[in-house]
Amino acid sequence: MGRLAGDRRPVFDSGLFLKLLEDEDESGYPKSASHLFLRTMEHCEKAFPMSAVLWCEPDTVPMTGSWREAIRGEYLRCGKPFMGVIQTGHGFDHLAGVAVYPADWRVKAPLLANVLNAPDIFWGPGLGQAFDTYATPETLPQTAPATSIQQIWRPTLPITEDFLKREIPVTTVLFHQCKDGSLIDVLCRRMGFPLIPLGNQPIPMPPAPPFSRRRGVELRNIPTDSKPPKPPRDARMAEQRPPEYYRETQQPLPPPPLSLTDDYVASPARGRRSMAEIDAEARAHFNRKRGR
Repeated sequence: MGRLAGDRRPVFDSGLFLKLLEDEDESGYPKSASHLFLRTMEHCEKAFPMSAVLWCEPDTVPMTGSWREAIRGEYLRCGKPFMGVIQTGHGFDHLAGVAVYPADWRVKAPLLANVLNAPDIFWGPGLGQAFDTYATPETLPQTAPATSIQQIWRPTLPITEDFLKREIPVTTVLFHQCKDGSLIDVLCRRMGFPLIPLGNQPIPMPPAPPFSRRRGVELRNIPTDSKPPKPPRDARMAEQRPPEYYRETQQPLPPPPLSLTDDYVASPARGRRSMAEIDAEARAHFNRKRGR
């Protein structure tokens, strides 16, 4: 998010780092996203009343070091209050959310200010609508297509050098969407920078409880009210990365998943039987215990 007009100070500064809102909405997509967008725009409206706003999302990737200046220059020349990607072929045509919005967005597109009251007609009860599609009757007629911003909805991941050359024009300085960081890897290789380790981060594990013997099978007792920790998104994304990524970042390959049996984890601590044999015996033990 950055200020683009009406102010000659740097586009990004500490005034734009928002604290957690008191009325956060975690009901799910798209209402949660629309709520965050609206509250952010309201903040900018008060803190920078004469400035246009560039709305970015976590899966946007700057392509050059001068991306902010390029977007600002195109916006000042475009002659329309809104500027961004006009998304086609996905539902109905609309101004995609990653875009530049005018300082008087509330006046030019009142539906943006009313997005939290949008009817539940697409996504389900209580989920409302996405702010960009909901307000499109008002924003689209006032939108200038951007050449500096590009959106490809759900591209095939990971993004490669060939994909960049084939699908992303040289005029693009801000790209949306890349949810696994692979475009950052491609840009780092192109510019000669070391890769940023985004995947396969170590997951802290709690101390293992004592072992108990059950019919000659060693099992690690885990409380029934606990669940195995869910790996973070970056660790799950590691499965999509090519082997070259691990060689260049000198990271170990992801370990194989643990074998879970209800509220216990089979453990081949002594190595006397294979994991499959121990796992099968543990399952048989629980079936006998439960009278199956």
